Amino acid sequence: MLNRLCSATDNLTIEEDNGIQALQEICDIMRSSDVSPFEVIHSGLVTKLLQYLTANSGIVIRDERIRRFLHVFLNCPIHYQTAPCNEVRSIFALLMELLLLKDPLQLKRLKWAVIDGHVNEKGKKFEGLLSTIRSFHLSDSSRSYQCIKFLVQLCNRCSLVKDQLMKTSSKWQWAVKWLEKKMSDYWAPSSTVPLSNEDSNQKSFQRTVSAQVSASSLYKS
Repeated sequence: MLNRLCSATDNLTIEEDNGIQALQEICDIMRSSDVSPFEVIHSGLVTKLLQYLTANSGIVIRDERIRRFLHVFLNCPIHYQTAPCNEVRSIFALLMELLLLKDPLQLKRLKWAVIDGHVNEKGKKFEGLLSTIRSFHLSDSSRSYQCIKFLVQLCNRCSLVKDQLMKTSSKWQWAVKWLEKKMSDYWAPSSTVPLSNEDSNQKSFQRTVSAQVSASSLYKS
């Protein structure tokens, strides 16, 4: 087992583009075998994986390497920007855990991921959830709603998030009015409508039982 893990680890390099094969093999080994801490340490996996995920140089850019890792180990879609709502649940689950993590960087993560977005060292802009809601509310209303629902759930679990959003209400109050209008455009859900927009691969928002619950919580904020 150690030899197999070492071989897979050696293929995890930033100097060549091996696609997701090396990551997939490592994942298969870790999931199907009883790998010991000794084997993990002596295979060099931890060091190699940290280099793979954090190195700024390499044939494949770091953002793409991270997307590949999340795809293999957490089943996140690689092209999450265009993936339907029912395929990005794992991304929201991961984001929830990261934003709920209590450490000195929690507030910074919240501002980057939700409120302000982030500009990296190369000047590339990454939108926060509030900007994502606005960007997609016309072309993919289901995705905008999914982001709103996530924020409602996040606020219910973390007072810090709710406090920060209340301080920046001017950035998201429009979304409350938008959702209110979307809800008024539809009557009560029929038996053919899924329980949640997250179960659908459609881009159009649907008034579901779950949506009514989320909207009710949002109006109370």
